[in-house]
Amino acid sequence: MLPMIACEPCLGHASTGLSPALGVHSTACPQPRTIVVTTAEEALRVSRFLSLSRSSAEVERIVDRAQSNFAAAGQPGAAPESLRCPLVDDRGSCTAYHVRPQACRPATTSATGPAVYDLSGALVVALSEPEPWQRWSNDESIFADCRWTS
Repeated sequence: MLPMIACEPCLGHASTGLSPALGVHSTACPQPRTIVVTTAEEALRVSRFLSLSRSSAEVERIVDRAQSNFAAAGQPGAAPESLRCPLVDDRGSCTAYHVRPQACRPATTSATGPAVYDLSGALVVALSEPEPWQRWSNDESIFADCRWTS
């Protein structure tokens, strides 16, 4: 059975400026073993959501998985399919379902607009660096080391 949640106006929507979507959704990730690309804004939105809605221990586990993924992804011969998204928990559910990157949503388009980043690397930055929103808003290249190049 897929993990399900009742979606109501919640901390995630309020803290990110997203419109609430009422209903019941599956939070199961259809592709938990893949490299996910993201924009800087998406990484910051996910980090804010996690910081406000998850325990510090859970955030630390996500950062640890993200750091491992980011290090492994840069290794020659790294197999992207062997890397598990740091947001997917042990049950296969996305821990940031309400604010997941566009690449994780149905009918996404290729990244031809804003710069995109490796989600694991961007989460390491967004969850570990001081004041990431302010620094990014001030045009500081805080995600330069995790820019996605295909």
